[in-house]
Amino acid sequence: MTNPFNYCLRYYCTVISIFALTLTGCSTVKESLPARTATEQLLLSTAADHAAQKMTIDLPKQHKIFLDTQYFDTVSIDAKYAIGAIKNQLLTLGYPVVSDRKEADSIVEIRLGALSINQHKSRWLGLPHLNVPIPLTGTLEIPEIVLLGNNKLEGIAKIGLSVYDANVGKLESVIEPSYGFSRFVEWTVLLVSWTDSDLVPENARNEHESPRLHERLLINGEI
Repeated sequence: MTNPFNYCLRYYCTVISIFALTLTGCSTVKESLPARTATEQLLLSTAADHAAQKMTIDLPKQHKIFLDTQYFDTVSIDAKYAIGAIKNQLLTLGYPVVSDRKEADSIVEIRLGALSINQHKSRWLGLPHLNVPIPLTGTLEIPEIVLLGNNKLEGIAKIGLSVYDANVGKLESVIEPSYGFSRFVEWTVLLVSWTDSDLVPENARNEHESPRLHERLLINGEI
């Protein structure tokens, strides 16, 4: 006949062992992450690209240009990227960009009107975030449940230009502000989610994924 004391001892030892294994199984390693997501940076840089690509100026080709950035934010990495995108567009149009103001035939003064992100959340079917009071225990927090809706992030850039003669300061070209937009939309239908965006060209994703596919085929001996 089994001794009750030995039975209880084995029982508690088993429980403690399972509890210890659970603790070790739940351990995680914390990873440090950048303060900003790649999606946020891509939204801003893509909007800046789109705004810069729309810019045109009416000057003789090979006219030397000095890019005046005194009214442009030159501190943030997003604004620096936008300046580079504008310079690239001027070079693409055939205008040499000089670093010395005295060497320029014309001055292109750039102004940053906007470079930021708007968020639009829509929930057509589902439950909002709720805090349900429970007597004698406190509050039960119920997260938002979306059955049909989307979360849209839109990058917006507005860049203004003034072009004037480098010697006398006379206005040479009237240019309307240039606008650029980018998007990242997360759709949810019956708890199934997917994304749609214009941040990364499809061919760029294919180039990134194809080497990995090649490696998997090599490992599996399929090629």
